[in-house]
Formats: sequence, C-alpha cells, structure tokens
Amino acid sequence: MLINIILVIFAMVGGGILIFFISRICKQYKGNVDSEYIELFPREEMYIENAYEGDRFNMSDNEKKDSEKWAITQRGSVRIACGVYFTSDEYTKYRERVLKTDLP
Repeated sequence: MLINIILVIFAMVGGGILIFFISRICKQYKGNVDSEYIELFPREEMYIENAYEGDRFNMSDNEKKDSEKWAITQRGSVRIACGVYFTSDEYTKYRERVLKTDLP
C-alpha cells in the first residue's frame, strides 16, 4: 500500500515536470515573431586576418640542423627530430617539381 502511494507521488511529480517543459516549449515557439535577437558571433566579424598570412616561412639548413639537435630535449617533436619537414630551398624545389607535373 505504501509503495503504491509513493509511485503515485512520483507519477504526479513527473507529470508536473513534463507539463512544465511542454508549456515552455509551446511558449517559445508561439512567442512574438517580431522579436529581435542578438547574434553573438556575427559572420562579418568571424574572420580575423592572420598576421603572417601570405608570408613564406624561411628556414635555412643550419636552423634545421639545430632544431633536430635540440628536439631531443622537448616532448612531442618527433617530426622535427626525424627531419620530416622542408627547409625553404627544399620547399621551393618540391613546389616547382609538383607544379611541373601534368594533371590527369
């Protein structure tokens, strides 16, 4: 008998919560159509130009050797330690080679 009373109380509380949320949803969609809204992130202000945009990164062979030497002391520098990146001269040669290849 006590269990039935507790279950009825839970059902009444749950139904009240359900009716509350349904009324809030209806109020939201049936609200004023002419109301204004504020855009937090307007599209025209989303893009901020990078300070180095369009500039090429210049790296010499000596800088590459130094960075490979000191990469051992830093965490997460596997690509630098293995030398899997271009210097400026290597990149220009690679870029010229790629641009010379014919597209299918």
